[in-house]
Order: sequence, then C-alpha cells, then structure tokens
Amino acid sequence: MRFWALTVLSLLLSLLLGVSSDTPQCGKQAGNATCADDLCCSGDGYCGLTVAYCGPGCQSQCHNVSRFITESMFEEMLPNRNDDRCSAKGFYTYDAFIEATKAYPEFGMTGDDNTKKRELAAFFGQTSQETNGRWMIGEDAPFTWGYCYVNELNPKSDYCDPNTNSSYRCVPGKHYYGRGPIQLRWNHNYGRCGYALARRLLNQPEMLATDPVLSFKAALWFWMTPHSTGAPSCHEVITGEWSPSEADIEAGRNPGFGLLTNIITNGSECTKDKETWEQNRIGYYLRYCDMLEVDPGDNLDCDNQEPFEDNGLLKMVGTM
Repeated sequence: MRFWALTVLSLLLSLLLGVSSDTPQCGKQAGNATCADDLCCSGDGYCGLTVAYCGPGCQSQCHNVSRFITESMFEEMLPNRNDDRCSAKGFYTYDAFIEATKAYPEFGMTGDDNTKKRELAAFFGQTSQETNGRWMIGEDAPFTWGYCYVNELNPKSDYCDPNTNSSYRCVPGKHYYGRGPIQLRWNHNYGRCGYALARRLLNQPEMLATDPVLSFKAALWFWMTPHSTGAPSCHEVITGEWSPSEADIEAGRNPGFGLLTNIITNGSECTKDKETWEQNRIGYYLRYCDMLEVDPGDNLDCDNQEPFEDNGLLKMVGTM
C-alpha cells in the first residue's frame, strides 16, 4: 500500500513540475497567447528577451528593439527626415527599420538593457551624421537633421576600384557611390553586402535607394560585420564583446563610440581638419543617449587613434 502511495505522490510531483517548468506559455503551443511585459515568444512557446526567444523562430513580439525604439521615439529622433528640403522624404520609415532588424537578431539585443540602448543610440548617431542634412539646409536645430538623404550628394567618383577582388568587379555603367543610412560605397562593399543579403547589389546598386528595408539591412550588415583582419565589428565594440590587444592599446584604439568613428571612416575623421564631422557624430549620439536615458560611456572621440591596418572593405569607405 505504501508503494502505491509513493507512486501516486511521485506522479503528482511530476505533473506539478511539468506545469511549472515545461508547459508552454505562448504562441501556437498555448492557444496563440502572447507574453506579458512585451516579452518575445520563442518558437517553442516560451517567454524571454534573449536572442533564443526573440531571434529566428520567434512567434510574436519578436522585435526587441521596439521596446526602446518605439515609433514615436523614431519620429522624435529623426523629426526632419521628411522635410520638403530632404531628398529622402518618405523613404526612411519605422516599419522598414523594424523589418530590417529581423535579419540581424543580435542587433540591439545583446547584453543588459543599458548595453542595448547604447548600441541603438550609437547606430543612429553614426548613421544620422552619414545622412546629415543640416549643413546643406543651414537650420540652427542641431542634431535633428539625420536621414535627410538617401543618395550621396555630389559623388566624387563612381567608386569603382578595378583592382578589387575579381568576385566583386564593377559592372559596366553602374556607380557605387554612397547610398542608404550608412552611405555604403565602393564595389567591394556592394559585392560583399549583396552576397551576405542574397541580393545582386553589384548589378543593381540602386536597390539601396529604392528599397528602404534593404537599405536598412545594408546598414546593419556593415554594422554587424568585421571588415578587416584583427578589427572588430561596430556591434562588438559598442556591446563590450571586444577587448583591445596590446597593439590596439598602443595605437590608442580603446572601446567606445570614438572607435566606431575610426572604423567607419578608416580614421579619416580622427584628425583636426575633420574634427567638426567627428563632433557631429558625438552630438547626435549624446542626444540619442539622453532620449534613451543611457550613459554614453567613455572614449567618445577618436582623436589620436590609428586606423586598423589592412582595412579590407573600410579602406575604401569615404565619409560625409
């Protein structure tokens, strides 16, 4: 009799443990329920906020960046992008940005909330300067004219490097000037990005100026991808996943927003003659950090930093 009592008790405990630890909480496994507190619902039907929940297979409330960059926040960050004087009017939309983040689920989702917000502020800070329209329009509202244009203004060349890797040779008649939030330039960049996104950008570089989702994806590709031997990605720097080597420390390359400017501009804005451009990046970043209520961290400028050697894609990336 005692044996049967113990057996029944064991079964009851198993059922109770199953309810507490194994019962799906959301999605198709739980009658299409959604998670509380805007948590992501994983493919297996559980709630959480890491890439395992919000990344591939996520069933609902998957775009974790929308916890911080809401549509109203997006509009407040970029209030003049649809001004009649901005050629990008109507192009850069919140929905396009959110859709593009699906391709890079770790973007804005790495680390604690402060780290996530800092990365988002840094991304928009850098891309806002790349598409900054204030210098062209002459308004006095600082750091509110990001995302003002899509195509590079007054391109200096067609950005075709005939000596690049044979896999990314220029297509006759095509021009690889800056396009999109990151102002992607040069045939090598378009080739690598196109390969990563499974789009023929070498043949149709203009897609970055006609497809806003693809345009944001290209910017995120650039952000998330290391572009030279020994160099980190922007994502790795701003999330603290990268630690400088002794050579980096000797070259002044310390973690922080300033190193992102070094990476993106190949050090060209880390000099006195480009100080205004560098300060614009910092100004945008600080504004967004304030809006997101996050500390900007240390090492905001790249003064006295040396660029990374053998900079692959970035050796050909110009600045605005």
